[in-house]
Amino acid sequence: MRVLQVGTSAFYDWIGRGRPVISEDDLDDAHAANELHDAWAEHRRSYGARRLTAEIRDRDQKGRAWNRKKVARLMTVAGIEGIHRRRHGKKRSRVGAG
Repeated sequence: MRVLQVGTSAFYDWIGRGRPVISEDDLDDAHAANELHDAWAEHRRSYGARRLTAEIRDRDQKGRAWNRKKVARLMTVAGIEGIHRRRHGKKRSRVGAG
């Protein structure tokens, strides 16, 4: 126990806890995030939550429920972000300045 610089009781308490349990929901989210990442990468990493939701609904063969909020949450967890395009509009200047 001294090699790890941990007390004996703390070590056996840690051993007694066992492995962390992964829930079915977490596992489903991991698979879904993987599918999202594949679709996102195929579209040049430009799709946001709305377009990615439509794309993944078309691809899904398992009949899972996909909505924009779930896709946005999974995108945040997986580190996926769409491209923010600039808006091209009229150049505006202040009238009467100066």
